[in-house]
Amino acid sequence: MNATQESIFEFTAKPIIEDIFSGFNGTIFAYGQTGAGKTFTMMGEDMNDPNKMGIIPRSVFEIFTKILDSPTNNQF
Repeated sequence: MNATQESIFEFTAKPIIEDIFSGFNGTIFAYGQTGAGKTFTMMGEDMNDPNKMGIIPRSVFEIFTKILDSPTNNQF
């Protein structure tokens, strides 16, 4: 309950993104009862605030950062 959006991303999504760049498929499911916080966890409260953005905007940012930091001979 006291976890930050960043800590949830680091624990759940970031390892999946690392695996994607190693050639594996990756999927993140948000499952649970209505009102449990799935949308808040996945999207966040404010996509323009690094402390409040959820898993999806953080994942997109991480993926594009990895692409930009990759060797120029890699194709995506």
